[in-house]
Amino acid sequence: FAKKFSENFQKVKVSNFRISSFCFAKCLLFCIFAEISISFFFAMNRRISCLSLLLMSVSSIVFMSCKDDHDDDGSDPIKSYLSCPDSNHPHAIDLGIGVKWACCNVGASTPEQYGGYYAWGETEEKSVYTSTVYQYFDINGDYMDIGSDIAGTSYDVAHAKWGGGWHMPSSSQIQQLIHKCSSEWKVFFGVKGRVFTGPSGAKIFLPAAGNRWNSTTTYDGKGGYYWSSTQNPDESHHAYYLYFDSYDPDTCHYYLRYCGRSVRPVIE
Repeated sequence: FAKKFSENFQKVKVSNFRISSFCFAKCLLFCIFAEISISFFFAMNRRISCLSLLLMSVSSIVFMSCKDDHDDDGSDPIKSYLSCPDSNHPHAIDLGIGVKWACCNVGASTPEQYGGYYAWGETEEKSVYTSTVYQYFDINGDYMDIGSDIAGTSYDVAHAKWGGGWHMPSSSQIQQLIHKCSSEWKVFFGVKGRVFTGPSGAKIFLPAAGNRWNSTTTYDGKGGYYWSSTQNPDESHHAYYLYFDSYDPDTCHYYLRYCGRSVRPVIE
């Protein structure tokens, strides 16, 4: 029976889901055990053939249900580096929404790596993220004005690190990413985050890197916090950022500029 099961399994198209070898072995052992049990009780009864066929069908359904809908090892082209021409990251990915988005974060060498955490307007990482060590917090307890939009300036970590035309996305460009692209929460090479698919069919993956607060990293694997280049005009100590979790992405958030967050560059 095990031989028949294996032969039939080879005919099943498995390109659209991941197969767990442990799950396969478990199902196969279940089938063998059930076959022996049925044979014991029904001996030479002809109904054994029908029961075996039914057992094979049920086992196939159980086997298929063992796939993990949320995990991906990169073998699925829908969730792999489909939009990157090679492994020499970063690449400018044309999602079809105006600016091109980088395939990975500042400080990362692959799309699934978290990369660095940067306070708004700062271009280097640090061990502690508080207002007292924020570079643009003066001795009077006020936030220094470094511009309402820092894209392309010396305060722009994307431009400072990558050069050329790379810069931080504005809040409006993040809005385009959210409203003109579809997105889905995925586990990509073991890293949780969201895959954004643009009108062009191209895709980018943003890992849920969390953010840096004081000396700790919080919500990593649960949420993504990505700075925009845009300061809140009503509260200058705040800047806008993209937030997403396993439910939805949202850029209506703004928060204190001294927090350490991810940056995903864009280029015209």
